[in-house]
Amino acid sequence: MAIISGITPSFRGHNFRKPQKYRKVVVGRINRVQNAIRALFDQQGVKMPSGHRAWTVQGIDELSQQRRVLSECDENNLWRGELDLELTMLDQLWEHLTTVERKLETLAKQETRIQLLQTIPGVGRKTAEVIVTCLDDPKRFESSRQVAAYHYSCSYEELVIMLFL
Repeated sequence: MAIISGITPSFRGHNFRKPQKYRKVVVGRINRVQNAIRALFDQQGVKMPSGHRAWTVQGIDELSQQRRVLSECDENNLWRGELDLELTMLDQLWEHLTTVERKLETLAKQETRIQLLQTIPGVGRKTAEVIVTCLDDPKRFESSRQVAAYHYSCSYEELVIMLFL
């Protein structure tokens, strides 16, 4: 049984992993802003659309009816100014996420390994990206057992990326 030691992803693998990690950062920021918006409505006792419906075009339009420019808010409506700032930030984060997704799509189209993995039923672009970045060069493994062993020796962060992207 061969032992795989000292293997690190290639330079190309590292560069491909950076936008993947940044996508995760942006999604986390979007979730925090959405939670802050929900908290604002909850604190004021104002109903807002539930679940994912709050973040559709119609839901955002409904939320936007409550927003006001902060400088124009009196002390009883400061939350509406905060809502305006949070909705503006949310819009910017969605734009960032779209930009990152476009870049990842472009990179995926250039990567033959991702294209090949996507031919497997049920494997989409994101799953294929994670497999390629985590395994890097599959030829370095002699068997599927080594791949499994490597999978379990990955860092917690790599494992989370593999499971949740």
